Amino acid sequence: MNPNLPNLACRGDDTEKYDEIDSQVEEELRTAGVFTHQYHRRTNKEVPTIYVGTHRRWLFERAWRYWVATGPGIPPDKAEDFHKKWGKEVRVEGHCGCPSPLEWNSGFAIGMYHIDTQEGLNAFARLLEQIHDPQEERNKRIEENRLKWEEIMKPVKPEHREEFKKFVNTGECTPEFNKLMETEYSEVCDKAFKLQYEALRELMIKAGVGAFKKKEPDIMPAIQIGMLIIIVGLSILYVFL
Repeated sequence: MNPNLPNLACRGDDTEKYDEIDSQVEEELRTAGVFTHQYHRRTNKEVPTIYVGTHRRWLFERAWRYWVATGPGIPPDKAEDFHKKWGKEVRVEGHCGCPSPLEWNSGFAIGMYHIDTQEGLNAFARLLEQIHDPQEERNKRIEENRLKWEEIMKPVKPEHREEFKKFVNTGECTPEFNKLMETEYSEVCDKAFKLQYEALRELMIKAGVGAFKKKEPDIMPAIQIGMLIIIVGLSILYVFL
């Protein structure tokens, strides 16, 4: 049996094959454990499909007899180890001669592969999981922000800390504590809100909200203020956990 992936190339107007192509593409991604995205319209490429795959910051697009995987790069040492077993099926930068990563890319990371078999696609997905762990990255950010929060809270007296947290989270406080926020804790409050805003900004950038990409916006538009109010609770995950 031929282990290579089937040829899915066809003319864009060969509509009778569309369902068969989409089913095959989706099945290959599902088998590899790669997340499947559905386009709003069919791609105008050699394999006219509505599906594309993403996994651990890499993009997977189906070509006629192989998958094209592109991403931020596989470190040279890991790419070399992976190549020793899978180099004939998962080809460095699509090279038909199957050179090693170090030979072909002179020690630089490999950012593109052509993958010829289902087994190779499965193995490559597992390689990405070994390199990039989103949960580990998230835990690291949470710990970093927790340490920043502890540093910010040092000037706040123990008897005021719960009230201070409540004010930062909800904007509510007693009239007496409000006076403290305007005087004794004014600088601390500014730092707390800045940390909270930066955590929110990071979330928005990851979600693709372009208005948050400026490091220090001069004026925050009304729409951003509304967004800040609506999802400020999400940023608390980064600040208080």
